[in-house]
Amino acid sequence: MDGEYIIKISPDKEMVKSILSMVEIRELRIKETNREKFVSLLVEDYYEVVKELATSIMNLDGYKTLSHKELFIWIKKRYSEFTDEVINIINNLRTTRNNVVYEGFFVKEHYLAKKLEVIDGVIFKLKSIVKRKL
Repeated sequence: MDGEYIIKISPDKEMVKSILSMVEIRELRIKETNREKFVSLLVEDYYEVVKELATSIMNLDGYKTLSHKELFIWIKKRYSEFTDEVINIINNLRTTRNNVVYEGFFVKEHYLAKKLEVIDGVIFKLKSIVKRKL
């Protein structure tokens, strides 16, 4: 199959709808947050949005994983709209988020500014896939 970290499950559309509601709340918080003052927390929120949308797609396809790294490898293998470049940016967002959460790392404002267009594009693509599958 895919690997030891990928588990076959029954899709759960109600759970995915609930996740979408939480994504909307996070996106509202992102819009209302001071970018200069809280950039590290915004990185966390952006990553959570991307991860939860990817998790939703995987669920709707009948799989799950507890490994965030494997999640994005899985998405890349199955959805051609996610190029190596995009997956690299997602992985960089993941590792930056991990540094924030686990090491108290403070992200500089320019980090998000440089990546925001791609991150917003990723979120749009992931949401489109989820909505299509629901």
